[in-house]
Amino acid sequence: MRALTIREAMIEAADRRRKARSAPERYRWIAVWWRLSALESMIPERHRQYARNQMALAADMERRPWHYASKPAGMTDWLRSGLAAHPRDQKERT
Repeated sequence: MRALTIREAMIEAADRRRKARSAPERYRWIAVWWRLSALESMIPERHRQYARNQMALAADMERRPWHYASKPAGMTDWLRSGLAAHPRDQKERT
């Protein structure tokens, strides 16, 4: 595999997000895109925080798939997860 520029890698991550078969996989690719974006950003911490949130959401969706099987109209996966109300759950896992 050849080395990619940051922009090429961002395009690749966006393509893989579109091709993802499951919501958790899609959120992981969104997180990859935001991590790459942080490399070029003047405010990288915001981008990294958003990436951490996406990874936490993907993990929660895999841990509790029944929770996301149905949700009220207009509610996003992020709101349904309840992670915004529990910031400790958003910490990056090492």
